[in-house]
Amino acid sequence: MAQSLRDPSTALTNYEDFKCSHRETERQCRNHGGGWGKVAKGIWCELAKTSALATGELESERSCATMHQQRLAMTLHRENARACLKRFAR
Repeated sequence: MAQSLRDPSTALTNYEDFKCSHRETERQCRNHGGGWGKVAKGIWCELAKTSALATGELESERSCATMHQQRLAMTLHRENARACLKRFAR
């Protein structure tokens, strides 16, 4: 908690490190072709440019792309969890 007060991204970075190392997730994902494809990366870049232009923060285009990717990842996780809970509730 104290580290997060100094740097708000600490919790995200620590959790990302945990996710990558837990059960060799990063290696398995890489081996199975996980990640964003060329077309998806292009779309993220366009979204980031539009977002950066809309907010006037042109120097943060890369951080806009990262933010959008993180939001989508969280949405996917949430919806996967919801789908699993519905299956187990039956």
